Amino acid sequence: MLLILSAEIKAQIKFLQDIELAVATEFCRIAMQFLQSGVNRKICNSAARKLEVEAEVVTQCIQGVMNVLLESSKLALSDLDFRDSLMTLGLSSELIECLCQAYVDNQSLLRNTLQHQTNDQLRQYTSCDWRLDVQVASRALLHQLEPRFTLKLQTTDNQQHVLQAELPVLLNVKDKLNAAIMASNSASGRSMARGTRL
Repeated sequence: MLLILSAEIKAQIKFLQDIELAVATEFCRIAMQFLQSGVNRKICNSAARKLEVEAEVVTQCIQGVMNVLLESSKLALSDLDFRDSLMTLGLSSELIECLCQAYVDNQSLLRNTLQHQTNDQLRQYTSCDWRLDVQVASRALLHQLEPRFTLKLQTTDNQQHVLQAELPVLLNVKDKLNAAIMASNSASGRSMARGTRL
């Protein structure tokens, strides 16, 4: 599976191509530090003065590195898939190796950060009720069979969400999702993504 980054994240990490490898390694270390304790403007300002660029450029680049690492961890990418994903961005092999090393070395920290973010931001369901309704006849049609699935989710914030679909729609969604997962995991899918260099 390959990581697909938004244009915003691509723009954030573009600055990595303009700096030395030692500085990029330091940015990776700072990004991991920021994940633990939050963004420290003093560090960004100091790095910006040394590099003679705007502090906002340094902050955006470090946040871009954090986003790349977190998104990769969210998808549980292997180091090979992570490398392939970075190759599509056109980064140098040394820079890819630097980012990959940061990703591999900090797997547990990234997973813990994601777990805390997920607990804070996403609602979880507390109750799930489902029902299968089948209409077997109506006044106009005496011999028909229309199954319909209804799913009611109760979330932690006491909201109820009702989802309803017919069997052919559910089967189509399942088939499309399985096909997409298989295509993204295939060798040809990875090679095509590498070749496009988005």
